[in-house]
Amino acid sequence: MISGLCGGFLWALDTVILSVVLAPFSMSFAAPLAATAFHDLGSALWLAVLTTLRRRWPAVLRAVKHRDGRRIMTAALLGGPVGMAGYVMAIRYLGPGLAASVSSLYPALGLLAGALMFHEPVTRRQITGMILSLGCLMLLSGGAVQGSGFWPGLGFGLLAATGWACEGLLVQKADSVDNDVALLLRQSVSGTVFWLAVLPLFHGFGDAQAMSGSLGLLAAASLAGTASYLCYYLAIHRLGAARAMPLNITFCAWAPVLAWLFQGTPVTLWQAMLCAGVILGGMLCAL
Repeated sequence: MISGLCGGFLWALDTVILSVVLAPFSMSFAAPLAATAFHDLGSALWLAVLTTLRRRWPAVLRAVKHRDGRRIMTAALLGGPVGMAGYVMAIRYLGPGLAASVSSLYPALGLLAGALMFHEPVTRRQITGMILSLGCLMLLSGGAVQGSGFWPGLGFGLLAATGWACEGLLVQKADSVDNDVALLLRQSVSGTVFWLAVLPLFHGFGDAQAMSGSLGLLAAASLAGTASYLCYYLAIHRLGAARAMPLNITFCAWAPVLAWLFQGTPVTLWQAMLCAGVILGGMLCAL
């Protein structure tokens, strides 16, 4: 459970750092994709350094040839380009508040898919925790007025949630691959696809070039993201995807706290209570 909560906390730190990087690009549609491309490539480089220091490259080569290694690479496509591209498109149509709420359904989808596909037991406590987390998260994220872009945005948000849920389930089944090796494969594939396919498709190279002046912050964000994913993958292998995912979405609760600490963003008592509800719900799911 601790590793799952740490993963959520570190992802919130990653999010706050990236928000600083993205602040000058508030009117750009492709900027979040460019930041994600830098983020995943930077994470892959951090992991490559770690792999070199630990002399783990033979394990990486074995994983690439193994079925579980290919599962990890498939998970990278679902969680990286599919999940993130869907999420960014949902933000375009719905705004960040409702997009976060819709995409945060991925733990519920993972819980359902784990029960149907892998016959994982679902307890009343897990269901209660899921309802508590998602309810508090939707209240925390805010609402949106249904307009002409509501249904396309809803579809893209569900696409993101589905991609992230499938990623968690695939990683859970790839239990023969160590966490650091799995994450190196994941970030390498995701980063490569972003640079070779996603950025050209969304005309994001201009934003990427402008963003190169913030490489220090991007490196810090990718380091926090790397540590977050290592914790998340560890939680998946120890608890199962259905229990690890609700712990991971606690980043939505940690983020306002960190924004208050580092950026002075005000947090009301009501927001603090909702944040505590998200974290408590994730802990109930993991017990």
